[in-house]
Amino acid sequence: KKDLTVKTAALSIPYGGDVSAEITTEFDYAYDDTTENVFPDGIPYYFENTDASDTGEYVLGDKMNVGTYNIFIKDATDNYNVVIGEGHGQLTITEATLTVDVTAAENIKYGGAPDITTEISGFPYNDDDDTSNDEDASTLFPEEDGGIPYFFMKQGETPNSCVDCTKYYLPFVTGEDKMDVGIYDIFITDDPTDNYTIEFAAERGTLTVDPATLMVTTTAFSLEYGDSVSDAIET
Repeated sequence: KKDLTVKTAALSIPYGGDVSAEITTEFDYAYDDTTENVFPDGIPYYFENTDASDTGEYVLGDKMNVGTYNIFIKDATDNYNVVIGEGHGQLTITEATLTVDVTAAENIKYGGAPDITTEISGFPYNDDDDTSNDEDASTLFPEEDGGIPYFFMKQGETPNSCVDCTKYYLPFVTGEDKMDVGIYDIFITDDPTDNYTIEFAAERGTLTVDPATLMVTTTAFSLEYGDSVSDAIET
């Protein structure tokens, strides 16, 4: 067999992107051979993660997590041995971008907990025939892990633009900052170890905290003229 030197250009694709549409490889074929007749069923690429904890071997169309992958081509012909050439590139899978389009929440009273309706777009695996690949907010933020990890900041403040601003979390835990009456922008904690980065639509919605109603009940009592009211009153 002749050595077939291959050189694949380095490429970067967001998670869920179409690698097959972007990957390009140069070959030093003998005679007048072409990719079409040497690989009539398509170039048999496969990929291995440079992270040794991932021992999988992936082919085009497989779901590959964020990371860097070495690119290989299987020997699929009787006439050539595939040899990786100098300058052969790697595949980098970057985070896909999710957009939080809607965070609708009804007003709550001071000390209350909001019911938030959220719409997130940008999931790449949610429209194919293989529903086992589907991803959405429920797979990214499972209910058994607590669901969507919301946090709140005073309107106009953002995590990237304010170093000393306060992030508020619900439900309130003793010792943490309480959400005073006011208007708050709604955010979702972005896990740096997953396959997504989260962006927020400017008009996605806010949370308004209204004053709580404080019910006051005072026990009826009577005093003789001149006795101290403050010592007897109970509220």
